[in-house]
This record gives sequence, C-alpha cells and structure tokens, in this order.
Amino acid sequence: LFEARLTGLGSTRPPFWFSRLTVRNIERARELLVRLADALAPLTAFRSQAEADLAELTRASVVALESLGRTADGSLSELYAGDAGEKLAELLRGLVAASAPLSFAADELPDVMEALIAPETVKPAQGTDRNIAIWGALEARLQNVDTLVVGGLNEGVWPRKPESDRFMSRLMKTGIDLEPPERRIGLAAHDFQMAMGAKKVVLARSARSGDAPAVPSRWLQRLLTFIGKDHAAVLRRRGDEFLSWARALDAAERRDFAPRPQPKPPLTVRPQHFSVTEIETLRRDPYAIYARRILGLMPLDPVIRDPGAAERGTLFHAILHLFTARVAGPLVPEALDGLIAAGRACFTEAALPPDVEAVWWPRFEKLAAGIIE
Repeated sequence: LFEARLTGLGSTRPPFWFSRLTVRNIERARELLVRLADALAPLTAFRSQAEADLAELTRASVVALESLGRTADGSLSELYAGDAGEKLAELLRGLVAASAPLSFAADELPDVMEALIAPETVKPAQGTDRNIAIWGALEARLQNVDTLVVGGLNEGVWPRKPESDRFMSRLMKTGIDLEPPERRIGLAAHDFQMAMGAKKVVLARSARSGDAPAVPSRWLQRLLTFIGKDHAAVLRRRGDEFLSWARALDAAERRDFAPRPQPKPPLTVRPQHFSVTEIETLRRDPYAIYARRILGLMPLDPVIRDPGAAERGTLFHAILHLFTARVAGPLVPEALDGLIAAGRACFTEAALPPDVEAVWWPRFEKLAAGIIE
C-alpha cells in the first residue's frame, strides 16, 4: 500500500509537500512499515480464516503488543508498568487460560476485546498517594495517624439523616427489639469523638450543598459553641491557610495576551495580482493569503480520509445499477458473487486512493452479504 501510494503520488499531480520528501525520510518510512508488519504478523495471519478461537487470538495479540511495546533495550517494563499494566497482564492471562472455547470472526476481535475490557476497573493500589488514605468512619476508628482530616461535617452527611422505613414504624421496631435510628446517630457521635483524639485534626465542610447553603454538622456547632468565638476564630484562621493552598491550585499566573501578528513582507515578495476568490479571502482572512502566497504554506491532506456522502452515494448507486443490469435478481445463487464483481468493477473505475479503498472495500464486502440476505 505504501509503495502504491508513493507511486501514485508521482504519477498524478503531487501535493505540495511531496517535493520536500527526502530519500532518507522515505527509507525511514519503509523501515518503520517493515517493523510494524513484522510486529503485527501474528494477527494478520488470521485474516484468511473464517473463524478463530479467543485464546489463539489473545496469544497473537500478546505477541503483537509485546513487539510494539518493547523498549530499545528489549524490556517490557513500560508495557506492563503501573496498576493499568498489571490489570492488562491479568486480563490477558485470564483470556489465554479460558477453559470455555469462544470462536468468532477474526475481524470482530476489536469489538470482542472492547466488550471484555469494558467491565474492568483499574483501582490504584495505594490510593492517590502512599502517604494519603481515605477511610470510612469505622476504618478511621481503628487507625492511628499523625494528621486526620474529618470531612463532610454537614447535617445530613455526618450524621446521616435517619431513613424512614416504609414497612416498619418506630413503635414496631421497638416491639421486636430492633435498634432505633438514634443508635446510628450515637455511633456517629462516638466516631467523631474518636477522630478528635488524633495528634492533628483538620475539620472540613462544604459551605454549599448544590444550590443551597449547607448547615454545619451538630458536632461542629456544639464544638464551636463550647470553645467560644475567640477560639473559633483561631481555628478558622488556621483553616484559611489550607484554603489558600487549595485556591492557589486554580489561580493562574496573570499573563498578557500575545501581541497581534502584523506581518510586513517586503514589496518584492508581495503578490502583484489576486483572483476574485482571493479578494474575498483577503478581506475576510488576510493571514490565509500571507500563509499561502508569501510563506508558501498549504494545508496538509489527511493521511486517511473517508469519502464524502456524495462520493460514497454515487459509488454505491453505480454498484447497484451495474448489479441489476448483470444479475437477474438477489434470489439467484450467484447473486452475491455478482454484487461483489459489480463492486470491484465500480471501485476500479472510481480509482479511489489506495488508503481509502483499503478501508472501504472490506466494509463493502460485509455490506454486500447483508444486502443479498
């Protein structure tokens, strides 16, 4: 495909960047494509097979991944590094060792792997940082740390609102010796008391809950009432230091805007005439004229582009028209072969770029089978 594309560029009107390609760059591209072909060879071997087993495809995928992910010194440490890498290795080992056979078309491997990977979740083993742990109230009660941040000190969060039971009233629960809702509030108070025994405690709450102001927790209100306004002000000043750190993360350094470009090319290189369309472009976007006529810059063609709706529709209409002219109908035994032959003839006549045809021809083959069925 690379050689065909390269030859085609030389035979037709080449894009502006083609003349800037050096022999060394072309050779390096060839070397890269050879290495990619060798790395993906275990997977491309399945293209000729109607069906393949999941375990076999997974083994081939592992070989291809390790060929692509190997570093210059031959190490695979980066491919399987971190929590995500360990999860990937665990998933691949499980698929290779799967006892239940699963066969499907080889070209469906991306969809199958996406479905198998989607439920997996990568959870950091040590949380966000080895020195930071996020616990619930029960877990925190059993730990001893230097600094403890008690968060969520709002009513309805800590303590939680008592949940109303639709099936049993408070009186019914008392009659069968079930614990009342107040017991949960008492346990929450006990957890708060235990948390206050840490060496350094940071009490945190949100000022708003959604669009409404949040009410401080009863534990926090009782504490501030007990210590008085003066000591409460001291606590808030200490907390303002942490707030300033948090706000500094979102505060960007003030920078002046970059000056507006004002290109002033010499008179000798300025265009002497403009087309009608360039006059409109000059009024609307003078920098486009400067980039094209002065700097000689042109937009790069996309490496792989899909045909537009009009081009695609014209091609498919031509295929169906040729098919109906050649074949008696979709019910005859040779209908599928006739549609494929009509498609090949129309694709050849359309002379699509090789990279476009390489993408759309396999899709047409699948679509042809669906049309006949």
